[in-house]
Order: sequence, then C-alpha cells, then structure tokens
Amino acid sequence: MKLRKKLIYINLGLLLIYTILIIFVSFKGGRENEINRLVLMASAIFYHILINLILGAIFYFDGKKEVGKAFLLSASVVLLIGFSSCIASVNI
Repeated sequence: MKLRKKLIYINLGLLLIYTILIIFVSFKGGRENEINRLVLMASAIFYHILINLILGAIFYFDGKKEVGKAFLLSASVVLLIGFSSCIASVNI
C-alpha cells in the first residue's frame, strides 16, 4: 500500500510540475496559444500515461505484480486528473 501511495504522489508531482511549466511557457493570451497549450498538455499527459502503462505491464508480467498494479493505478489517476487539468488549462 505504501508503494502505491508513493508512486501516485510521484506521478502527481510530475504532472503538477510539467503542467505549471507548460502554462507559464505558453501564457501569452490569444486563441492560437490556447490551442497550442491544449495540444502540448494533451501530448505530455498522453506520454506520461503511456510510460506508466508500459512500466506497469513490464513489472506485472515480470513477476512483480504489486509494482505493476501500482503503475497501472497511477496511470489511471494521471488520466483522470490530467484530463481535467488539460481542459482547465485552456480556460486560464
């Protein structure tokens, strides 16, 4: 259980860091910057989830089922929170 919490906190911290960086880098106003920010956020979240899914599958099928489950759970949490932050970043 500690491993799951630790992994989720690490992934949420990474999500927070690159969300803030993307918003500050692309914060200039204008409609085209909102679309660019949306695409950049969606791409970053997609790759973050993809890496978690790949690591989860590798660990799960390698025999470390608890670690694999933790990565898969973390991928789902990043998907739920990341989608919300991606949509909310357009309205900032």
